[in-house]
Amino acid sequence: MEIAIEDIAAIGTENFESALRENLGLALTAEVDNQSLNGDNAGANLNGLFAQLAAAAAPGATVSAFDDFVAAFASGIDGLWASKMSEIMAVVGPATYALSTRTFRDAEQDRGQMAFSDYAMKNYGPMAWWTNSRMPDPAANVQEAILHRRGMSEFENDGGIRLATLPIWNEISVDDIYSLSAMGKRAFTMHVICGDLVLQQPAAYSRVAFRTAAGG
Repeated sequence: MEIAIEDIAAIGTENFESALRENLGLALTAEVDNQSLNGDNAGANLNGLFAQLAAAAAPGATVSAFDDFVAAFASGIDGLWASKMSEIMAVVGPATYALSTRTFRDAEQDRGQMAFSDYAMKNYGPMAWWTNSRMPDPAANVQEAILHRRGMSEFENDGGIRLATLPIWNEISVDDIYSLSAMGKRAFTMHVICGDLVLQQPAAYSRVAFRTAAGG
């Protein structure tokens, strides 16, 4: 980040530079999160969560329906990491979540008047079904999600079972007031020294996919 004395003067506030540094820190954190999830292990990219899990089974040819969402949860039952539906949590992309808010089991025959987004939170848990902007965008109208089996969380009081680790060795900030001083600029750089995501318990996670629109 480069800050010019003209910019500070134009804004006319003393905390302008600190606000920019805070935003830079947030941007760096967002990129680390994105790499941890979506890094493809190519070049300087991290080996992220999606890259280390087996590909999801392709969804059907029609837009995912209520029972398709239920089936995704049921696919996570393995009797060890998840022994009941309430021990499963899914984080999906915004398009999938938006679809679930308008997906009812069968409104015409009055078999269910609750959208799946509400049904999951009511029956599986308040954090069973949620979305995050860092999830991959739909490709050919198919969007992947991460299913998390959290049934072993009962051992957390005994020290917990570590499922995954992102090793971070150091964070470095460089405040350079000299290199660009002739132009009235100050350079501020932030670095994070981190490694690939270490998936210690891969059985606790899996990839699932939903069709968010017809075609593709």
